[in-house]
Amino acid sequence: MKYIKAIIFISALIVYTVLIQQNRFIQDDTFINFRYIDNFLNGNGLVYNSAEYVEGFTSLSWLIILIIVKVLGFDLIIASQYLSIFFGAVVLFLIYLFSNRFKNSIYIFIANALLMISSLGFIYWTVSGMETSFFVLLVLLMVFTYISKENLFNNNYFFVVSFLAVITRQEAAALFFIILLYDYIINKSKYQLKENRKSFLIRIIVLFLLLLLLFLLRILYYGFPFPNTYYAKVNLILPYIERGFEYIYNFIVRDLLYGLLLIPLFIFFRKEKNRLLRLTLVLSAFYLVYIIYIGGDILPHNRFFLPVLPLIYLSISTLVFSNTTKQSLKILLVLIIIAASFIKADYQKDFIKYTREHEIGLVKKMKIYAEYLNERSDENSTATVSTIGSFGYYYKGNLVDMVGLTDKFIAHNPIEVKEIDENIPVGWKERTYNIDYIFSRKPDFIIFPAGYKPTAFPEAALFSDQRFVNQYYVELLYSSELNQMLPFFVKRKSMLISNDTCSNYSRKWVIDFIKGNNLLLEFIKSKDESLIDKIEEYAQSIIKKSCRTEEGYLMIGLLRFHQGLFDESYKNFFKVYMNDPLNSFSIYYLMLISSKKDDSVSLTKFTRKLKEVSPGALPNMVLQ
Repeated sequence: MKYIKAIIFISALIVYTVLIQQNRFIQDDTFINFRYIDNFLNGNGLVYNSAEYVEGFTSLSWLIILIIVKVLGFDLIIASQYLSIFFGAVVLFLIYLFSNRFKNSIYIFIANALLMISSLGFIYWTVSGMETSFFVLLVLLMVFTYISKENLFNNNYFFVVSFLAVITRQEAAALFFIILLYDYIINKSKYQLKENRKSFLIRIIVLFLLLLLLFLLRILYYGFPFPNTYYAKVNLILPYIERGFEYIYNFIVRDLLYGLLLIPLFIFFRKEKNRLLRLTLVLSAFYLVYIIYIGGDILPHNRFFLPVLPLIYLSISTLVFSNTTKQSLKILLVLIIIAASFIKADYQKDFIKYTREHEIGLVKKMKIYAEYLNERSDENSTATVSTIGSFGYYYKGNLVDMVGLTDKFIAHNPIEVKEIDENIPVGWKERTYNIDYIFSRKPDFIIFPAGYKPTAFPEAALFSDQRFVNQYYVELLYSSELNQMLPFFVKRKSMLISNDTCSNYSRKWVIDFIKGNNLLLEFIKSKDESLIDKIEEYAQSIIKKSCRTEEGYLMIGLLRFHQGLFDESYKNFFKVYMNDPLNSFSIYYLMLISSKKDDSVSLTKFTRKLKEVSPGALPNMVLQ
């Protein structure tokens, strides 16, 4: 029997390893830690920008582990991934060990291993290089070290693991106090004994003093008791609450198969006195409230539910197989779980593939931006961006984080622009921003991850502000690696003053801009002519209703170009160029159209102009 269990565990590890290799990538947010580590080891302190004391990382223990890794000479990117993968494997091993506590342990472990591995969010975050799998392991250890003794008297392991969990992620403090309360309720009589109370109080006081010391050090060094990410992300308003419920719904759909996996709870719960099950339900209830409170997570694949996911699966499988006696029924149940696991994995695989490829592309693209801007500027330059991970790690200047994760002022002084509300069709959900502050920092460069189109609330607020177009112009950078032009915004040497009075200026035109550009991208890919009228409608709305007529003409110019109507396209791009001679988009397409029309005079003119205003657009061209 022992050998069969070992073979099953090794088989689970092999499947886990195969899935890991198929889904290798690194999460953009992981690079935030790397920039902190580089600054720390270079003597600048544990900071993101020199002399700006902001706790913009989410896990102190993970940061300490990675600092040790860096000091030992390992590559941070590779080491963070392998550590993350290793802790994911330890999670499976811990599930294997705990399954052995129950009868029918082979079936329980098979069910758990299948359900965990087929939850591709677990695979995704295990290979991401972030602290997620480490935190899942610590939460499991908190529960298992508690369950192993079934009380907190003389339970040193529980308190040590709890401290590590709290300095890994802050929500572990709530989990710790929930387990304390749970233990007091079920062991109330034992707390009447003097020796038990003394043993408990000594450990709780030691842990409290350690955490108090941590809070005091945080306040002295960073100025606030909680990480800056807490202030930047948590906002108890209706859109956040709605997003929290949506997050819970997605978890139930993807990882619990529309709730079908919870059926055993309703069948067996009343007659089951399993402590693991009851504690799991209590901790899961906390996570439901917690996720509603923080508004879910902008990052995909149910990351915040992963700490309780193995506990949920363990409870379900324990319930099922502890109440099953017939061997034939056990085998049938295993076959049903195998089928459910395949269905669950198949349901998630396309979304996992999409987000993984998007993240790989994002990391690569932002690195290209950063390395190019390093060549263009020095360490005193300033850039602002909404996706600060890989860009911030490779960029050598100062960085203003649009959503305030690493910016103390934005996190504590958010100002939402009235017209930039839930009707803005952006992919991001963060509403913590302050564009007046961003303009006051006078960044040399502004980068949107999507290039020219806003995809986040602060980007939409910036882009639709008249100060933006007056103070910044678009440049193009050609990437041979990606084989595409990458737009970004550069500070003008002299301000562009609009001729429009804009007395009743509204930002709502940006809604039409984003929707129109989304349809335009769809048209370029599909050539679906039914989209043309709607794109033109959005473009005309921008021209008639906003101060930024050039954005409407740019949209029509791009539409006509991809329709093959080059004369009309030229006229629209030329209107943009006359309104703003530094608009690299219009210059680039005027150059392309001149080439198609064999207009050598115009081709030379616009090629020279593009080389002047966008030196990275034609990197290998030398003009005489």
